[in-house]
Amino acid sequence: MLAGLILARAMTVADIAALCAGGFAPEPLSEAERAALEDFAALERPAPDWVRGAYPEWLEPELRRAFGDRLAVEMAALQSRAPVDLRVNRLKGSREDALRALAAVGIAAEPTPLSPLGLRLSGRPKLEETAVFRSGLVEPQDEGSQIVTLLVAVAPGMQVVDLCAGAGGKTLGLAAEMGNSGQIYAADSDVARLARMKPRLLRAGV
Repeated sequence: MLAGLILARAMTVADIAALCAGGFAPEPLSEAERAALEDFAALERPAPDWVRGAYPEWLEPELRRAFGDRLAVEMAALQSRAPVDLRVNRLKGSREDALRALAAVGIAAEPTPLSPLGLRLSGRPKLEETAVFRSGLVEPQDEGSQIVTLLVAVAPGMQVVDLCAGAGGKTLGLAAEMGNSGQIYAADSDVARLARMKPRLLRAGV
């Protein structure tokens, strides 16, 4: 476990020793434990890439082909907490409108790098309590899902099936892209998840 702190969290031996303070914390490191950790931390490659990246060894060739030299960076990103992304609802306004409205309530945001509808928040503010959220101008949705919705390339008047709609994030995005004109059939095998869509639809003006 102590070695895992060095591998997974990039902690130093001093960091670990400070955590092991006795009382309600783990007992202080013994001389043997400290020596073992210092030896471990000094290794140039303390573990193979698949251990440090927390992925199965058998997947290494495929991942290496996909990511090349960026493999370690990509796997580290998968282990980190994702940022909070918002999708701007075209039915209610523009990304510039949303940026101004968020700034007015003290929430810092910036455009997402790929989605033209996305905003990435700094930190994790209580968005649900703001007027900009309650108005339906923005909806939490990660950038990947936004891109999927845009790649469908829907147009007003179409009939569309969202066969795995869940709580409706992509359904809402499709409706906005269609300008509220046409039909969307939102289906999901989990009725409870699907039921959470109704208040989102009402808030978004869909």
